[in-house]
Parts: sequence; structure tokens; C-alpha cells
Amino acid sequence: MSALLPSLARFGLARLVAGTGSAGLPPDARDQERALAAGARDQRGRRDEWSQLPEAFAQSRALTDLGGKPLLVITAGRGHDAAWSAAQDRLAALSDDGDHRVLDDATHSGLLEDRDSAAETARGVRDMVQAVRTGSPIRR
Repeated sequence: MSALLPSLARFGLARLVAGTGSAGLPPDARDQERALAAGARDQRGRRDEWSQLPEAFAQSRALTDLGGKPLLVITAGRGHDAAWSAAQDRLAALSDDGDHRVLDDATHSGLLEDRDSAAETARGVRDMVQAVRTGSPIRR
């Protein structure tokens, strides 16, 4: 289905399925996100991203150690089972300077769309940039 969406977008049909997960955004941002998501360019990008998943998963399975490179994993607490959380713990453990932050009340899309969850996500990005710039451990 995703292979057809770029072509369908040219006829305006992608807007029927595009941007359905942006309800938490302010109205102007939600409208912009929906317009972007309904375009052929965005749909091509989505199709191309999905086509690369098998290789990305194979590469991630082959990765066994990041040494001391900082790594921050931020996980939405809602909508995932214990196996997903355990996988995220294993991911963070690949680094000697890894941290796994779980935002209990967040959904996956809420990490960017919900004001409080997005603020925590932004704080994590800031902490990561600071750690890389200074060579200090990630703030916990």
C-alpha cells in the first residue's frame, strides 16, 4: 500500500490517510503537518523509509557495543508492552554512557506533540548535545 501512496497523493487521495496522528498539535501546526503528510514528496519519503527497515534492523542486530559514546533512549510509556521496554533497556546498555528515559504518560506521537512530553524530549536532546560538546556523561 505504501508504494502506491506517492501516486495517490498526486490525485489528492493521500489526504484521506495522512496526518491522522497529529491531533495533539496546535491547529495551525496540525494543518501544516496534514498538508505536508498528504503530499507526494512526503509519501515517497515514507515509502523509501519503510523499504529500508529490513536493512536497518539487520544493522541494529549486528551492533553489539558503542563503547563510551553517549546514547540516550527516550521511550513513550503508553502503548508498549514489557518486551518493548526491555528492548529499549538493551539498546541503552550498548553504551557505557547510555541512559533510558521512560515518559510514563506519553504516547509515541506525544513525545513530539504533547506539550509536557515534547518538553521532556527536547530536554533529552539538550542533555545529549551538552554531553557530546563537553565530553561529560549524559545527565540523568
